[in-house]
This record gives sequence, structure tokens and C-alpha cells, in this order.
Amino acid sequence: MTGMMVAPIDKLEFCHCDLNRNLNELVRGIEGAQEVTVLGCSDVSPEHKDRQERYARALEAWLGSSSSESDIANHLQTVYSVLGEYDGRKNELVDHLIKRLRDNRYEFYAAEDEDFETTDSRIQHLEICCFNWEQNLIILLDEIGKGRRTYGWHGIGLFCACGDKDPNNNYPKMVKAMLDSIEAKDELLLAQLKQKLEEVYPG
Repeated sequence: MTGMMVAPIDKLEFCHCDLNRNLNELVRGIEGAQEVTVLGCSDVSPEHKDRQERYARALEAWLGSSSSESDIANHLQTVYSVLGEYDGRKNELVDHLIKRLRDNRYEFYAAEDEDFETTDSRIQHLEICCFNWEQNLIILLDEIGKGRRTYGWHGIGLFCACGDKDPNNNYPKMVKAMLDSIEAKDELLLAQLKQKLEEVYPG
């Protein structure tokens, strides 16, 4: 038995790091394109995936489990400057972080054991598809390095998670403003996208 196919509009997340690309895909669909690909939760473009893998490799090098290479030199510099010397607890957290960077579904504690005051919680709530994933990662490295929580949740300069949106991204508002000028071949998709944009960016 196969799973139900999810409509592209239902995958649209305004916290997604590839939001602008996804909006462009939906506009293509409205204009009549048959093959429309919207990246949903846990899915990212190859460019984002490559950047995340570079961080994972830099963290492996910090742990001593792999050799460092020139293409991750900048990532290594960031990792070493923020994490500092390694120790048992840091090693444990970094190992979980590497696995989370490579698999957005990776979890290492049960939901009933959730404690939002811990760095462990930060790792488990790191969303590789979040617009703020790289800043979130730097926050995580800083907290692992210092051995304590140093940042709050949700907001500019803080740790953002699923459901937060980029306050500096005006592209969704631009798309919203130009939808009425599109020669729509798919009126239903147009109405659905208008509704979603109005819910998140009212006015």
C-alpha cells in the first residue's frame, strides 16, 4: 500500500530555507507547469545540503574521526574557534549534532524526556530546512563550547525553529503583490497560494 501523494501547496513552509525557490515553483504551477517540486520539511536544495555536509565533516575533523581537507577550511576555523578543547560531554553532543545535520529525523531522546533548557534539546530541534539553520548551528556550537545555554528561543539573533519566519525576507510579500497580474492556468492553486500568503502576511 503506497502513501497518499502530498500536493505541492501543502508542503509550503514559510520557515523553510528554500522558501523563495518554493514560491517560484508554485507560481510556475499557477502558470501551467506540470512538474512542480516544492521542498517540504526535512528536504533542502543540493546547495544547502552541501553546506550542511561541510559542517558535519568539520565537526568530524574536530572529533578526530576524519582528516581535515582544504574545502572545509573555513568551517574548520569556525568549529575550532567556537568549540575550543574537546572533552567527553562535548564529544557526545557533537556526535549527536553530526547525525542531526545529516538526518533531520534523527532523535536521541524520547519526547516525554523533553527539556527545552538543555543543549540536547537544541540539537534535537535543529531543523536543517530552517531559514536560520546556519545561525542556529553557530548558537549550538557556542553553547556546546561553553557548556551552558546562552541564547533564547524564537527571534532575531536567537535560536529559531519550525514555524518561525525570516523577518528580513520580503520576497513572499512581493509574490503576494504580483499574483493578481499572473495569467493563471490553475485557478485553484492560485487561490490556495493567495490564502496561505494572506494568513502569514496579512494586509
